[in-house]
Amino acid sequence: MNIDPSRRIIFISGGVVVLVLAVGLGIFIGQKSATPRPSGPERTAAIAQKTPLPENAPLKLVLIDELTSGGSQTGSPVRFALNSSVPGSDLPGIGTIVTGKVTWSRAEGTLGALTDTPARLNVALDPLGDYSLSGQPREKQDIEFNRANTGLPESSSAPTTTEEHAALLEQLLTTPSGVSLPTDAIESLRSDAALPATEKFLSQSRSSGSASLVAALATGGTSAEFELALNAVNEVRSVLGRNLGALKRRLRGRNIHAYPGTEVTVYATSSRPKP
Repeated sequence: MNIDPSRRIIFISGGVVVLVLAVGLGIFIGQKSATPRPSGPERTAAIAQKTPLPENAPLKLVLIDELTSGGSQTGSPVRFALNSSVPGSDLPGIGTIVTGKVTWSRAEGTLGALTDTPARLNVALDPLGDYSLSGQPREKQDIEFNRANTGLPESSSAPTTTEEHAALLEQLLTTPSGVSLPTDAIESLRSDAALPATEKFLSQSRSSGSASLVAALATGGTSAEFELALNAVNEVRSVLGRNLGALKRRLRGRNIHAYPGTEVTVYATSSRPKP
């Protein structure tokens, strides 16, 4: 069949256009299929953006490691557990470990008041993610432990107990991670119905073989596990406060003793560059 040359040119040109359009459409489709839209949890996470904390946001920390003025050496590492939550923020979960170190530790001597050398116990905190932590709002300062914010709580509602039993509870509270109490001591505390939170903690820790409250706070675990350990810590502190509190205050003189479970307030400031 004879085709007019002018019509042949039009036909070929139209074919090129169709071909170019087809190739372009294929590339466009390929690009879209190579980067699929997130779905399910990923899409939900993308939509639910975490917001930063406001400047100088107050946070509660719980002391894990026992500290004493003069006894805790300068430079010694110290651990705390985060005990605050801010829904919708980028703050880590409750039980997250916050680290620091002792920056000043001095015991008060018998002439401390006369020589102006009172007991001192300060701790500097490491950053928590993108947040620097301070003992005071709007300025970078160490946490200052003193006799007013340490020691044992004075609770008249806590049960009374024997001196031997109170000494055992103090061991349970202060024994560091990796050190275990004697099995018979753990069993006697595990069956103590007067201390329901402590009894529950020890019963649930039977399978893990760990009866250290310090280790339980440092492990964090789930929020329920952390809450269980903290409830036991507070219960033990309450009993010790009633049964040993006055005695400890007389024996320690004017020195500072921060037990595990001591709560402090710190202030978070973002270290991210401002836009």
